[in-house]
Amino acid sequence: MILSELTKMLFSYNVTVNLDTGKYNVIIGNDENALYDFIKNSDDYVSMIELKMKSVLPEYRKEYFALLNIDSLRVHRNLAGFIGSMEYGMKTDYGTEWIELNVFITIDEFGTPFANVLGKNITETHSQRERKILEQQAAAAHDKLFASVTKMIYGLNATVNLKTWKYTLISGSGMEELVNQLLQIDDYIVA
Repeated sequence: MILSELTKMLFSYNVTVNLDTGKYNVIIGNDENALYDFIKNSDDYVSMIELKMKSVLPEYRKEYFALLNIDSLRVHRNLAGFIGSMEYGMKTDYGTEWIELNVFITIDEFGTPFANVLGKNITETHSQRERKILEQQAAAAHDKLFASVTKMIYGLNATVNLKTWKYTLISGSGMEELVNQLLQIDDYIVA
């Protein structure tokens, strides 16, 4: 009961697959929309995975299938513990959703091997990560453009760290002898 409640708080879902029969049970967690659509349209694990594979973005299908198909899970049936994880995107009625999966093998008190597939919707986290990468790329492009314009307009430009008094020289279009001398030094006070 405690494990079930903890799973519901931390993950969007937990699918436990009986590796002997291929049947599964589902604990719905805090985000049931897309997964629930797949679960209600199938009656066993193999057909659920086949149905879901159609919505997984093409670039993730091979990795998804290799981790989650019943034969791959059965290969690990005698192991206890973590066997793999991945992040993938899938198309749903709600748009593109991003899921993080963690797969474990467990054995119940009767010695029956089970696979636990724990999933979490990370769509918002994924979107934030993509936005941050785009912002970093835009800032780098801006800095490169600024450096290029500076080089075209000025003979030289130096950026100075006011705490350490070290500087970085951006050479420009003229004053080559001075620029060459300044490139030999990184201390602004000495220069």
